Amino acid sequence: MKLVFKSLSLSILGLLIATNAFAQAASSTWPLTSTSTVTAAGSGNVTGQNESFGSMNINSYTGPSSSQRVVIDGGSWPAESGQNESRYIQFAVAPNTGNDFTVASVALSLGASGGSNMRANIWYATDPTFASRTQLNATTLSLPSGSLSSLAYSPSVVVSNGQTFYLRIYPWYTSASSGKYVCPQNLVISGTTASAGASIVTSVGSLSSFAQVLGTPSSTQSYTVSGSALTSDAVVTPPAGFEISSDGEATWHNIADPITLAQSGGGIIGQPVTIAARLNAPAAAEYSGNITHASAGATTANVAVTGTTLATEPTIQCTISFGAVTGNSIAVNFTDGDGGRRILVARSSSAVTFGPTDGNAVGGVNNNFGAATDQGSGNKVVYDGTGNSVTVTGLSSNTTYYVAVYEYNVGTGNSQNYNTTSPGTGSQSTSVVALLSAVPSSLSFGNVEVNTTSAEKTYALSGTDLNPASGNIAINAPTGYEISTTSGSGFGASLLVAYSGESLASTTVYVRFKPTTIQNYTSNITNVGGGATTVNVGVSGNGIGASPANEFQAEAGLVSGSYVRTQYSGYTGWGYVDIADKTNASLEILFRRDSAASDTVRVYFANGGSARAYAVTVNGSAATFPTFGSTGSWTTWSSVAAVIPLQAGVNRLKFTSTTNGGNANLDRIVVGGQTATPLYKLNLTKSGSGTVLASPASADSLYDAGTQVTLTASPSAGNMLFRWGGTDESTSNPFIITMNSHKTEIGVMIPNAGFGAFPYESAPKGFATVPAFGYTNGTTGGAGAESQTVFVTSAADLSEWLLRRVDADHSLNFPPLTIYVIGALTAGSGVTDMLDVKDTYDISIIGVGTDAVCDGFGFKIVRAKNIVVRNIKFINSPDDGINIQADDASNTGSHIWIDHCSFTNHYDGALDVTHGAEYVTLSWNHFYGHDKTCLMGHSDSQSSDTQLKVTYHHNYFDSTGQRHPRVRYGKAHVYNNYYRKNGIYGVSSNLEADVLVEANYFFNVPIPVETSRDGSPPGDLVERYNFFAGTTGAPGTRGTAFEASSFYSYSLDSASTIPAMLSSYAGSGKYDFSAGGAYLPVQLGSFTARQVGNVAELRWMTISEINNYGFFVQRRMSGLMDWSEVENSFLAGHGTTNEPHFYSFIDNTTSQGSWQYRLKQADLNGSIHYSDPIELNIITDVAEGTPDRFMLMQNHPNPFNPTTTIRFTIPVGTGPAGTTLAGRHAPSLLKVYDVLGKE
Repeated sequence: MKLVFKSLSLSILGLLIATNAFAQAASSTWPLTSTSTVTAAGSGNVTGQNESFGSMNINSYTGPSSSQRVVIDGGSWPAESGQNESRYIQFAVAPNTGNDFTVASVALSLGASGGSNMRANIWYATDPTFASRTQLNATTLSLPSGSLSSLAYSPSVVVSNGQTFYLRIYPWYTSASSGKYVCPQNLVISGTTASAGASIVTSVGSLSSFAQVLGTPSSTQSYTVSGSALTSDAVVTPPAGFEISSDGEATWHNIADPITLAQSGGGIIGQPVTIAARLNAPAAAEYSGNITHASAGATTANVAVTGTTLATEPTIQCTISFGAVTGNSIAVNFTDGDGGRRILVARSSSAVTFGPTDGNAVGGVNNNFGAATDQGSGNKVVYDGTGNSVTVTGLSSNTTYYVAVYEYNVGTGNSQNYNTTSPGTGSQSTSVVALLSAVPSSLSFGNVEVNTTSAEKTYALSGTDLNPASGNIAINAPTGYEISTTSGSGFGASLLVAYSGESLASTTVYVRFKPTTIQNYTSNITNVGGGATTVNVGVSGNGIGASPANEFQAEAGLVSGSYVRTQYSGYTGWGYVDIADKTNASLEILFRRDSAASDTVRVYFANGGSARAYAVTVNGSAATFPTFGSTGSWTTWSSVAAVIPLQAGVNRLKFTSTTNGGNANLDRIVVGGQTATPLYKLNLTKSGSGTVLASPASADSLYDAGTQVTLTASPSAGNMLFRWGGTDESTSNPFIITMNSHKTEIGVMIPNAGFGAFPYESAPKGFATVPAFGYTNGTTGGAGAESQTVFVTSAADLSEWLLRRVDADHSLNFPPLTIYVIGALTAGSGVTDMLDVKDTYDISIIGVGTDAVCDGFGFKIVRAKNIVVRNIKFINSPDDGINIQADDASNTGSHIWIDHCSFTNHYDGALDVTHGAEYVTLSWNHFYGHDKTCLMGHSDSQSSDTQLKVTYHHNYFDSTGQRHPRVRYGKAHVYNNYYRKNGIYGVSSNLEADVLVEANYFFNVPIPVETSRDGSPPGDLVERYNFFAGTTGAPGTRGTAFEASSFYSYSLDSASTIPAMLSSYAGSGKYDFSAGGAYLPVQLGSFTARQVGNVAELRWMTISEINNYGFFVQRRMSGLMDWSEVENSFLAGHGTTNEPHFYSFIDNTTSQGSWQYRLKQADLNGSIHYSDPIELNIITDVAEGTPDRFMLMQNHPNPFNPTTTIRFTIPVGTGPAGTTLAGRHAPSLLKVYDVLGKE
């Protein structure tokens, strides 16, 4: 046994000796101290190269522990959030000839001097260009100031004979500063060397961006190849589509004809041998692959190549002609082009300025002009195909549209080759369309007893461009309604309103409701005539029976956590109360009696479930009341009664749910005995700065039915009353209301400057519009059938309402709910960090006026669907501002719209979307005073976030730090946002996310877009149409991402307009969203210009006006910056009105050329607002007399492509005397030359 053991030991010893003969320790050391500067000290069969730098230099050796201090060239660091590819410290080591070097360890000390904001990444590569590289540090290194950190890595990479191992340190500083240094010391790269086997080494690992037009080879790129210990010749083979040459490009070889490089003595003869490569493919397509270098016994060496072969360029453009034209469509024909395909670009009011780019497909194509993507400056691609015609829809009437058609050919992939020279062009105006307008578009009469007549309501009817020029508009009312043009008389079911001069001046139509049966009356008043499309005015009302004395409709009571419903038939009145199957939900009836007595109270109800009991109280004391037994179905109504003691004066009869189970629905309550006068509560509050009062005052805010109450708002200095909102709406002050129901009345006060023109959007854009999971209309929040409205003034009230909406399985079928937030809600009373909007649906939470705030808490929207949050400022949350989550599975959280909110100073994220939430839009929000802004995707391991779908548009990221958004896995569409002075980066795509970044404005953002962050694997990102100003890092892009237009339609605003737009409109408090779109200062219905003879005629219509002093007309020559006011152009406005008004102005001082016009609207308080400009081409000068001299005017436009207008005059009577031309025009010749002198 011992002998065997000794023999085995000797064998192992021999093996070790043999192994050591093959693998020898080797290292290269850079001490980086004052006694040893940039040189390397080596051991073993490796040779280190001297330290080198990119945009950096050595300052001194006075860093920590006498380390080297390296500084940026120039000494001043910019504020950066990531590495700069051109700035680095480099070290290199290579195996000696005939050896391979296995790098087992990289160790160094690294620190900083002068400041604590120094960051760094460390990468290695065997490719000197670092196109292929590996990062050693898993996360960004934060370098200590005044000390060194010991770093050690184990790359385990084999550096073959002829290759070099490169190590780079990329430092950056996160704030702009000078006197800051990165300090490396004692770098050791070590491992083992061994005799090299057969190997082939190339000088590069990849060649990219080859481009050719089919039939013409691309330009060449080259590299070198060498061999070591080869035993056979090396064969070099390009992939399909590529060619290579080794003889100075005299002979080219393709995949079927590889190059053989002869070897001698183990090396390639003449090495390093230069290989030239080019793309010369047989078909238009995208090409990629590897140039392989193979030799028996050697590992194949690859050089990756990529390129695109463009199709041949067409030579003949199409000719444009036009077919059928309507008020909103134009048929465009394009013929005679020789391309295989073509795109048609359209633009309103001015010539097309967009041209396509070779190798790029145009996205967002739609023949509906309104739905097509804006490619910049209003240019939209409305056709892309092989055909010869398209009907462009979605156009505005009486508007000129310009079109251009570009021919192109394409193979597969991005091989498009466009002919952009002299495209076929044309212009065509849509038809003038007769227009009728009715404001408002609907009237609601509420509950009216049968065989009685309601109070009158009105709408304003007007029309323009009517045909024939004079005639009648027929107005017809549905059953139950009467109409007249005179208040108090002349009412009937129909009437005729005469018009003349192609227009109908604003005419007031009086409407009254006169029900004859107990039912709902919902229909339309039709307005027909003048060649216009029929305009409907919706009317609704309920015919109800006369209530017997002491009968109270449940739906007229005070509800808390309960809802007025109409789902089940058989009720009286206009509905019934569903106490929502939630504990503490309640209904309260209030009335006044002259004296105390015990009387019978009877309650009518339906109960399709098992018997249920309510907790019944009278004036706060419990009352004995029978159980509400089953009625067999929810449409069968019965009653229970009890004798209850009632007091003199105010009585409060309250029914409260004691269970989360099914409760009976309540229809009406009848109180026996003496007369019980209904009481109604007035909740009077205010938004903004000022006070509100009610007269007569009521200590308990209760009023007898029918009492008239005068409301007065007293705004603080510098403020004004914008409107009364809540149950009733008005702009009058004082405002008289009649107490015929429980009411919430809000005096909305705003600064005197008012809101100005505002781009109000009644519905979301982007992913939140996508119909999915049963939401066929996308995200609607609290709108819809049976929608309910409540008002809250505290966080506790808001929390209570949301808690009572919890219905994870939708079994309770809650109706839509809108919650209006009034004033500042602060944390407390159970709301301490995050308020849950959880396991619920169909809710809008909307701030009233300018001062709706959630202070000290945020919203956690979890497993919720169809949620809208608008016009709220979120501040000081100890967690997130808003966190939107699903449940890591599809259809567990979707259709969320966060709009016009402000976010600042939160502990964590401002507005995060994680855990698989789908169909989310975040729009018009303002983020400031915050770091981690918008995270999308929970973590690197949360792969369920691939289903995330979020649109970010028109958000203002104002001096925020990062995450705008940072995306993991999901799809993000980021467009028309304003990035201003963001400290670290703008948009980051990670973990194969798909991110489309379009038409944003980046100002002073170090890294506008990137495809990886903090070591996360990269994601795809496409950026286009963006504006970059003051950015220090090149935009990082990758892959193809996705086209948002495959999910929804959208249009882009030009990136150049974004800063001014979002500085004015993004965030909360910019408009009173509780008013909808009805209270914009001036709502323009139309604004057009046309040439009539030799003058310009401008016409515009306002739908409504608030505080409008009037309009001035301004103009400028197209292409100029400054506007000038047209003399005597002021037209007085109509103050405050909800009726349409028509304006027109003649500009007889203009001249030939292309002009832009806009309206300057002035409020009575001095505020100024401007309309969007419109364009008009004046063909002939105004007031042009007989020419008396020869004159050649400047052409317009200039420069031009393909057409321009040249105006000239020839004087009368210039022919030579004594000839047949005497007194006549002399012959004139006009010649045009291009810049090359060609006629």
